[in-house]
Amino acid sequence: MVIRRDSQHSRALDDSMAAEARNMRPGASSRSGHWRDPESPVEDEPGGDPLADERVGTPIGMTSQDVEGRFELARYVDTGRFPADAATIREMVVENNAPDTVTAQVSRLPDGRYETVTDVWSALGGGVEERRD
Repeated sequence: MVIRRDSQHSRALDDSMAAEARNMRPGASSRSGHWRDPESPVEDEPGGDPLADERVGTPIGMTSQDVEGRFELARYVDTGRFPADAATIREMVVENNAPDTVTAQVSRLPDGRYETVTDVWSALGGGVEERRD
């Protein structure tokens, strides 16, 4: 017989709590029936979100793909190291383990000096916000 002095629960309650915790893995459903979890609204639609370009809140001069692309680029560059030249920006994305899509984009970056991530995104052909006067 094992005496557990550090537990304030009964053995049955400890076993029950352990069984519940096994179902709470990160990324796993916390419900007993995974079929109860809500589905993504675009899960059954081929090609992704058909309304992506019509979303409210996209800045004038940019599509939602531009916003997402610039955000993805910004995740892998150190904004504290700007202004930076193209070679430094290429090094940043490699150092920060950027995915191949971002690395391939930045490999096409023309030589020059860039003040912000927006300048880099624009040089790569992405849309940028238009100033409102």
